[in-house]
Amino acid sequence: MKISVSSIAFKNLEELLNFFDSHREVYLELSVNLSKHDTSKIKEKDIKISSLHVPSPKEPFLPNFASFDSAALEKSLTILMKSVEVANELDINTLVIHPGYAFDGLLPTNSKERDVLLAEWAEKEKDFIIYESFSLTHSQSPKGDEILAGSRPASTGSSRGHAGVG
Repeated sequence: MKISVSSIAFKNLEELLNFFDSHREVYLELSVNLSKHDTSKIKEKDIKISSLHVPSPKEPFLPNFASFDSAALEKSLTILMKSVEVANELDINTLVIHPGYAFDGLLPTNSKERDVLLAEWAEKEKDFIIYESFSLTHSQSPKGDEILAGSRPASTGSSRGHAGVG
């Protein structure tokens, strides 16, 4: 069994590297909060990587393959291909990707900017929203500008990043 922790669970690269120095048996999921520089440092440390969450390295927008907007689809494909290149460079065999949103265009990776945009969209499209309690973003993530796209907050508390067992 592999135990994997998402990079989004850490405040910064130093905290991530220190954790994996002490926990060599744990795998890392590269997530949307890492820069190209960060992934290079992780590779240098020979940390075991379980998967790569698209987009990684960090991008200003999330891919949206559910959009009918051709420019958004093209940009989404570009973002995906950058992540595939990084996965190939690091010999990662598993990509984690969310297909997108019922929203034409791209949504910012920054959760505060995304929340504003989604609130405006929801107001215009309120007659078509079926699950008002469903959250596309989770602004209580470890860092305010990180995402947990498509997550449903637990009724007793909030999610704090991804952790996987597989």
